Amino acid sequence: MNFKEYIGQYEKVGLAELQEVPAFFTRLKLARRVLNGDNDIDLNRSLSTPHYLSDLGVRRLSDGQKYAELVAAKFEMKLPETDALVDELLAVPINRLKYWLDIVVLLTGNYEALEQVVRKRLDEISQENDFLLFLYSATILSANQDPGFRELFTNASRLENVTTEQRLVLLHRIAVSELKRMHDVEKFKGAIAEILASYQAKEYEASLLVTGLIDNLFGLYLIKEEGNNATLELTMINADIVLNVALERETDDERRDMILRYLGQVALNRAQVYLLAQQHDRARKILQHNLERNVQHDSEYIAETLGALAALEYKSENYQTAIENGRAAIENYRLFGNVTAMKSVYKILLASYNKLGDFEKTKGLALALKENHWELYL
Repeated sequence: MNFKEYIGQYEKVGLAELQEVPAFFTRLKLARRVLNGDNDIDLNRSLSTPHYLSDLGVRRLSDGQKYAELVAAKFEMKLPETDALVDELLAVPINRLKYWLDIVVLLTGNYEALEQVVRKRLDEISQENDFLLFLYSATILSANQDPGFRELFTNASRLENVTTEQRLVLLHRIAVSELKRMHDVEKFKGAIAEILASYQAKEYEASLLVTGLIDNLFGLYLIKEEGNNATLELTMINADIVLNVALERETDDERRDMILRYLGQVALNRAQVYLLAQQHDRARKILQHNLERNVQHDSEYIAETLGALAALEYKSENYQTAIENGRAAIENYRLFGNVTAMKSVYKILLASYNKLGDFEKTKGLALALKENHWELYL
Protein backbone atom coordinates (compact mmCIF):
# COMPACT_ATOMS: atom_id res chain seq x y z
CA MET A 1 0.00 0.00 0.00
CA ASN A 2 1.37 3.41 -1.00
CA PHE A 3 0.46 6.86 0.35
CA LYS A 4 -2.33 7.56 -2.13
CA GLU A 5 -3.97 4.22 -1.32
CA TYR A 6 -3.48 4.84 2.40
CA ILE A 7 -5.33 8.17 2.23
CA GLY A 8 -7.97 6.65 -0.05
CA GLN A 9 -8.95 4.11 2.64
CA TYR A 10 -10.50 6.87 4.72
CA GLU A 11 -13.03 7.74 2.00
CA LYS A 12 -15.03 4.83 3.43
CA VAL A 13 -15.25 6.51 6.84
CA GLY A 14 -18.17 8.84 7.50
CA LEU A 15 -17.55 12.58 7.90
CA ALA A 16 -19.01 12.67 11.42
CA GLU A 17 -16.71 9.84 12.54
CA LEU A 18 -13.60 11.54 11.12
CA GLN A 19 -14.51 14.82 12.79
CA GLU A 20 -14.36 13.01 16.13
CA VAL A 21 -10.58 12.88 15.56
CA PRO A 22 -10.01 16.58 14.73
CA ALA A 23 -6.23 16.54 14.30
CA PHE A 24 -6.31 13.60 11.90
CA PHE A 25 -9.29 15.02 10.03
CA THR A 26 -7.35 18.25 9.43
CA ARG A 27 -4.26 16.32 8.30
CA LEU A 28 -6.37 14.19 5.99
CA LYS A 29 -7.78 17.27 4.25
CA LEU A 30 -4.25 18.60 3.82
CA ALA A 31 -3.07 15.29 2.34
CA ARG A 32 -5.88 15.30 -0.20
CA ARG A 33 -4.85 18.79 -1.29
CA VAL A 34 -1.31 17.56 -1.91
CA LEU A 35 -2.60 14.59 -3.88
CA ASN A 36 -4.73 16.99 -5.94
CA GLY A 37 -1.67 19.08 -6.83
CA ASP A 38 -2.24 22.18 -4.64
CA ASN A 39 0.80 24.39 -4.09
CA ASP A 40 -0.28 26.57 -1.17
CA ILE A 41 -0.39 23.93 1.56
CA ASP A 42 2.01 25.88 3.77
CA LEU A 43 -0.76 28.36 4.56
CA ASN A 44 -2.84 28.27 7.75
CA ARG A 45 -0.99 25.46 9.49
CA SER A 46 -1.57 24.90 13.20
CA LEU A 47 -0.41 22.54 15.94
CA SER A 48 -2.76 19.90 14.56
CA THR A 49 -0.80 19.99 11.27
CA PRO A 50 2.75 20.87 12.37
CA HIS A 51 5.64 21.33 9.97
CA TYR A 52 7.78 18.48 11.28
CA LEU A 53 10.56 19.28 8.81
CA SER A 54 10.83 23.03 9.32
CA ASP A 55 9.32 24.26 12.60
CA LEU A 56 10.08 21.36 14.95
CA GLY A 57 13.84 21.08 14.64
CA VAL A 58 15.87 18.06 13.60
CA ARG A 59 14.49 15.45 15.98
CA ARG A 60 13.21 12.15 14.62
CA LEU A 61 9.72 12.70 15.99
CA SER A 62 7.68 9.58 16.64
CA ASP A 63 4.31 11.31 17.10
CA GLY A 64 3.32 11.20 13.43
CA GLN A 65 3.69 7.43 13.29
CA LYS A 66 2.16 6.77 16.73
CA TYR A 67 -0.84 8.95 15.97
CA ALA A 68 -1.34 7.34 12.55
CA GLU A 69 -1.20 3.88 14.16
CA LEU A 70 -3.81 4.81 16.78
CA VAL A 71 -6.16 6.27 14.17
CA ALA A 72 -5.66 3.20 11.97
CA ALA A 73 -6.51 0.97 14.96
CA LYS A 74 -9.68 2.97 15.65
CA PHE A 75 -10.92 2.73 12.05
CA GLU A 76 -9.36 -0.69 11.30
CA MET A 77 -7.14 0.66 8.53
CA LYS A 78 -3.57 -0.08 7.42
CA LEU A 79 -0.47 2.10 7.16
CA PRO A 80 1.57 2.27 3.94
CA GLU A 81 4.64 0.06 3.57
CA THR A 82 8.12 1.63 3.39
CA ASP A 83 9.00 0.14 -0.01
CA ALA A 84 5.72 1.32 -1.54
CA LEU A 85 6.24 4.83 -0.15
CA VAL A 86 9.76 4.97 -1.58
CA ASP A 87 8.64 3.86 -5.03
CA GLU A 88 5.81 6.40 -5.01
CA LEU A 89 8.02 9.30 -3.89
CA LEU A 90 10.70 8.47 -6.44
CA ALA A 91 8.10 9.14 -9.14
CA VAL A 92 6.95 12.51 -7.76
CA PRO A 93 8.10 15.46 -9.93
CA ILE A 94 11.03 17.21 -8.26
CA ASN A 95 9.16 20.53 -8.12
CA ARG A 96 6.48 18.88 -5.94
CA LEU A 97 8.73 16.67 -3.82
CA LYS A 98 8.87 19.12 -0.88
CA TYR A 99 5.08 18.97 -0.48
CA TRP A 100 5.15 15.19 -0.43
CA LEU A 101 8.03 14.98 2.05
CA ASP A 102 6.14 17.34 4.37
CA ILE A 103 2.80 15.53 4.18
CA VAL A 104 4.14 11.97 4.26
CA VAL A 105 6.06 12.54 7.48
CA LEU A 106 3.00 14.24 8.99
CA LEU A 107 0.58 11.42 8.10
CA THR A 108 2.88 8.41 8.54
CA GLY A 109 6.01 9.44 10.47
CA ASN A 110 8.04 7.15 8.20
CA TYR A 111 11.48 8.80 8.33
CA GLU A 112 13.15 5.66 6.98
CA ALA A 113 11.30 5.90 3.66
CA LEU A 114 11.99 9.62 3.38
CA GLU A 115 15.72 9.17 3.97
CA GLN A 116 15.89 6.57 1.20
CA VAL A 117 14.12 8.95 -1.18
CA VAL A 118 16.36 11.92 -0.34
CA ARG A 119 19.47 9.77 -0.76
CA LYS A 120 18.33 8.42 -4.13
CA ARG A 121 17.28 11.87 -5.41
CA LEU A 122 20.16 13.85 -3.91
CA ASP A 123 21.59 14.89 -7.29
CA GLU A 124 18.17 16.18 -8.43
CA ILE A 125 17.61 18.03 -5.17
CA SER A 126 21.04 19.66 -5.36
CA GLN A 127 20.27 21.09 -8.80
CA GLU A 128 17.13 22.89 -7.60
CA ASN A 129 17.02 26.46 -6.28
CA ASP A 130 14.35 25.64 -3.70
CA PHE A 131 15.00 26.65 -0.10
CA LEU A 132 12.23 24.49 1.41
CA LEU A 133 13.27 21.42 -0.57
CA PHE A 134 16.83 21.76 0.74
CA LEU A 135 15.60 22.46 4.29
CA TYR A 136 13.23 19.48 4.38
CA SER A 137 15.74 17.12 2.79
CA ALA A 138 18.59 18.13 5.10
CA THR A 139 16.32 17.85 8.14
CA ILE A 140 15.33 14.31 7.12
CA LEU A 141 18.99 13.32 6.87
CA SER A 142 19.78 14.93 10.22
CA ALA A 143 16.82 13.23 11.90
CA ASN A 144 18.22 9.91 10.65
CA GLN A 145 21.75 10.84 11.85
CA ASP A 146 22.96 10.84 8.25
CA PRO A 147 26.01 13.16 7.96
CA GLY A 148 24.84 14.24 4.51
CA PHE A 149 22.81 16.94 6.27
CA ARG A 150 25.94 19.11 6.54
CA GLU A 151 26.38 19.55 2.80
CA LEU A 152 22.67 20.11 2.17
CA PHE A 153 22.25 22.75 4.89
CA THR A 154 25.45 24.49 3.76
CA ASN A 155 24.44 24.48 0.10
CA ALA A 156 20.99 25.77 1.00
CA SER A 157 22.57 28.81 2.65
CA ARG A 158 24.16 29.66 -0.72
CA LEU A 159 20.96 29.55 -2.77
CA GLU A 160 19.78 32.64 -4.61
CA ASN A 161 17.52 35.01 -2.66
CA VAL A 162 18.19 33.37 0.74
CA THR A 163 17.55 35.99 3.42
CA THR A 164 19.85 36.73 6.35
CA GLU A 165 17.39 35.09 8.74
CA GLN A 166 17.08 31.97 6.56
CA ARG A 167 20.86 31.67 6.34
CA LEU A 168 21.17 31.92 10.13
CA VAL A 169 18.39 29.35 10.56
CA LEU A 170 20.37 26.91 8.41
CA LEU A 171 23.57 27.50 10.39
CA HIS A 172 21.56 27.03 13.58
CA ARG A 173 20.21 23.73 12.20
CA ILE A 174 23.76 22.52 11.61
CA ALA A 175 24.70 23.38 15.21
CA VAL A 176 21.58 21.64 16.58
CA SER A 177 22.28 18.57 14.45
CA GLU A 178 25.87 18.31 15.66
CA LEU A 179 24.85 18.59 19.31
CA LYS A 180 21.58 16.66 19.44
CA ARG A 181 21.77 14.17 16.57
CA MET A 182 25.47 13.47 16.04
CA HIS A 183 26.58 14.24 19.64
CA ASP A 184 29.78 15.78 18.31
CA VAL A 185 30.68 18.61 20.69
CA GLU A 186 33.68 19.80 18.70
CA LYS A 187 31.69 20.15 15.48
CA PHE A 188 28.96 21.87 17.49
CA LYS A 189 31.49 24.42 18.75
CA GLY A 190 32.70 24.92 15.19
CA ALA A 191 29.13 25.53 13.99
CA ILE A 192 28.56 28.09 16.76
CA ALA A 193 31.82 29.82 15.83
CA GLU A 194 30.66 30.06 12.21
CA ILE A 195 27.37 31.63 13.32
CA LEU A 196 29.20 34.20 15.44
CA ALA A 197 31.59 34.99 12.60
CA SER A 198 28.67 35.63 10.24
CA TYR A 199 27.05 38.26 12.49
CA GLN A 200 26.85 41.76 11.04
CA ALA A 201 25.72 44.70 13.17
CA LYS A 202 23.83 46.30 10.30
CA GLU A 203 21.62 43.19 10.06
CA TYR A 204 20.84 42.85 13.77
CA GLU A 205 17.07 43.11 13.21
CA ALA A 206 17.14 40.03 10.97
CA SER A 207 19.29 38.24 13.57
CA LEU A 208 17.00 38.74 16.58
CA LEU A 209 14.95 35.57 16.28
CA VAL A 210 17.85 33.24 15.56
CA THR A 211 20.02 34.87 18.25
CA GLY A 212 17.40 33.88 20.82
CA LEU A 213 17.42 30.31 19.48
CA ILE A 214 21.20 30.15 19.59
CA ASP A 215 21.26 31.40 23.19
CA ASN A 216 18.75 28.69 24.10
CA LEU A 217 20.78 26.04 22.26
CA PHE A 218 24.00 27.11 23.94
CA GLY A 219 22.19 26.92 27.26
CA LEU A 220 21.27 23.30 26.50
CA TYR A 221 24.93 22.63 25.70
CA LEU A 222 25.94 24.09 29.08
CA ILE A 223 23.40 21.84 30.80
CA LYS A 224 24.78 18.84 28.93
CA GLU A 225 28.37 19.75 29.84
CA GLU A 226 27.44 20.82 33.39
CA GLY A 227 28.76 24.30 32.71
CA ASN A 228 28.94 27.30 35.01
CA ASN A 229 25.51 27.98 36.54
CA ALA A 230 25.80 31.76 36.28
CA THR A 231 26.74 31.53 32.59
CA LEU A 232 23.88 29.12 31.99
CA GLU A 233 21.34 31.39 33.69
CA LEU A 234 22.63 34.47 31.87
CA THR A 235 22.44 32.66 28.50
CA MET A 236 18.86 31.54 29.11
CA ILE A 237 17.74 34.97 30.36
CA ASN A 238 19.34 36.58 27.31
CA ALA A 239 17.40 34.20 25.06
CA ASP A 240 14.19 35.26 26.80
CA ILE A 241 14.99 38.97 26.45
CA VAL A 242 15.95 38.76 22.78
CA LEU A 243 12.85 36.76 21.84
CA ASN A 244 10.59 39.14 23.77
CA VAL A 245 12.06 42.04 21.78
CA ALA A 246 11.45 40.07 18.57
CA LEU A 247 7.85 39.46 19.67
CA GLU A 248 7.24 43.15 20.38
CA ARG A 249 8.53 44.16 16.94
CA GLU A 250 6.78 41.45 14.94
CA THR A 251 3.49 42.34 13.23
CA ASP A 252 2.83 39.12 11.32
CA ASP A 253 0.49 36.84 13.31
CA GLU A 254 2.05 33.59 12.08
CA ARG A 255 5.56 34.72 13.01
CA ARG A 256 4.35 36.02 16.38
CA ASP A 257 2.94 32.58 17.09
CA MET A 258 6.28 31.03 16.13
CA ILE A 259 8.13 33.37 18.52
CA LEU A 260 5.68 32.46 21.30
CA ARG A 261 6.57 28.80 20.70
CA TYR A 262 10.28 29.59 21.00
CA LEU A 263 9.67 31.64 24.15
CA GLY A 264 7.84 28.64 25.55
CA GLN A 265 10.81 26.39 24.83
CA VAL A 266 13.12 28.80 26.63
CA ALA A 267 10.74 28.96 29.61
CA LEU A 268 10.53 25.17 29.81
CA ASN A 269 14.32 24.85 29.68
CA ARG A 270 14.81 27.53 32.36
CA ALA A 271 12.21 25.87 34.58
CA GLN A 272 13.91 22.50 34.12
CA VAL A 273 17.22 23.98 35.29
CA TYR A 274 15.58 25.33 38.47
CA LEU A 275 13.70 22.08 38.99
CA LEU A 276 16.95 20.11 38.88
CA ALA A 277 18.39 22.56 41.40
CA GLN A 278 15.37 21.95 43.68
CA GLN A 279 14.28 25.58 43.26
CA HIS A 280 10.62 24.75 42.71
CA ASP A 281 9.23 28.22 43.42
CA ARG A 282 11.44 29.82 40.74
CA ALA A 283 10.50 27.12 38.24
CA ARG A 284 6.79 27.57 39.03
CA LYS A 285 7.01 31.35 38.57
CA ILE A 286 8.56 30.96 35.10
CA LEU A 287 5.99 28.39 33.99
CA GLN A 288 3.02 30.37 35.30
CA HIS A 289 4.28 33.49 33.52
CA ASN A 290 4.62 31.53 30.29
CA LEU A 291 1.09 30.16 30.69
CA GLU A 292 -0.30 33.66 31.25
CA ARG A 293 1.56 34.95 28.19
CA ASN A 294 0.13 32.19 25.99
CA VAL A 295 -3.40 32.83 27.24
CA GLN A 296 -2.94 36.57 26.68
CA HIS A 297 -1.87 36.01 23.08
CA ASP A 298 -4.43 33.24 22.46
CA SER A 299 -1.58 30.89 21.62
CA GLU A 300 -1.96 27.17 21.00
CA TYR A 301 1.19 26.41 23.01
CA ILE A 302 -0.50 25.94 26.38
CA ALA A 303 -0.36 22.16 26.73
CA GLU A 304 3.43 21.94 27.15
CA THR A 305 3.40 24.43 29.99
CA LEU A 306 0.46 22.70 31.71
CA GLY A 307 2.32 19.39 31.39
CA ALA A 308 5.48 20.92 32.87
CA LEU A 309 3.41 22.39 35.74
CA ALA A 310 1.91 18.95 36.37
CA ALA A 311 5.42 17.46 36.65
CA LEU A 312 6.55 20.31 38.91
CA GLU A 313 3.56 19.98 41.25
CA TYR A 314 4.08 16.22 41.46
CA LYS A 315 7.70 16.74 42.51
CA SER A 316 6.46 19.37 44.98
CA GLU A 317 4.05 16.73 46.38
CA ASN A 318 1.01 18.79 45.37
CA TYR A 319 -0.66 15.74 43.85
CA GLN A 320 -4.17 17.09 43.36
CA THR A 321 -2.82 20.20 41.59
CA ALA A 322 -0.63 17.93 39.47
CA ILE A 323 -3.76 16.00 38.42
CA GLU A 324 -5.66 19.19 37.55
CA ASN A 325 -2.82 20.54 35.40
CA GLY A 326 -2.25 17.12 33.87
CA ARG A 327 -5.87 16.67 32.82
CA ALA A 328 -5.92 20.14 31.26
CA ALA A 329 -2.66 19.37 29.41
CA ILE A 330 -4.05 16.11 28.00
CA GLU A 331 -7.22 17.79 26.73
CA ASN A 332 -5.09 20.35 24.89
CA TYR A 333 -2.65 17.74 23.56
CA ARG A 334 -5.55 15.60 22.29
CA LEU A 335 -6.64 18.41 19.97
CA PHE A 336 -3.26 18.23 18.24
CA GLY A 337 -2.48 14.51 18.28
CA ASN A 338 0.60 14.80 20.51
CA VAL A 339 0.72 11.16 21.63
CA THR A 340 4.17 11.13 23.25
CA ALA A 341 3.41 14.10 25.45
CA MET A 342 0.02 12.69 26.45
CA LYS A 343 1.65 9.42 27.49
CA SER A 344 4.16 11.29 29.69
CA VAL A 345 1.39 13.27 31.39
CA TYR A 346 -0.71 10.15 31.91
CA LYS A 347 2.23 8.69 33.85
CA ILE A 348 2.19 11.77 36.11
CA LEU A 349 -1.55 11.24 36.68
CA LEU A 350 -0.92 7.57 37.41
CA ALA A 351 1.73 8.37 40.00
CA SER A 352 -0.41 11.12 41.54
CA TYR A 353 -3.46 8.85 41.90
CA ASN A 354 -1.22 6.29 43.56
CA LYS A 355 0.20 8.85 46.00
CA LEU A 356 -3.33 9.97 46.92
CA GLY A 357 -4.35 6.38 47.56
CA ASP A 358 -6.86 6.21 44.71
CA PHE A 359 -5.89 2.69 43.71
CA GLU A 360 -8.94 2.06 41.55
CA LYS A 361 -7.99 4.90 39.17
CA THR A 362 -4.35 3.86 39.41
CA LYS A 363 -5.13 0.30 38.34
CA GLY A 364 -7.50 1.33 35.52
CA LEU A 365 -5.12 3.86 34.02
CA ALA A 366 -2.14 1.52 34.35
CA LEU A 367 -3.99 -1.18 32.41
CA ALA A 368 -5.11 1.27 29.68
CA LEU A 369 -1.55 2.53 29.26
CA LYS A 370 -0.14 -0.99 29.14
CA GLU A 371 -2.60 -2.02 26.44
CA ASN A 372 -2.12 1.30 24.59
CA HIS A 373 -5.85 1.96 24.23
CA TRP A 374 -6.49 4.40 21.39
CA GLU A 375 -9.30 5.89 23.48
CA LEU A 376 -6.67 7.51 25.71
CA TYR A 377 -5.32 9.64 22.89
CA LEU A 378 -8.08 10.25 20.33
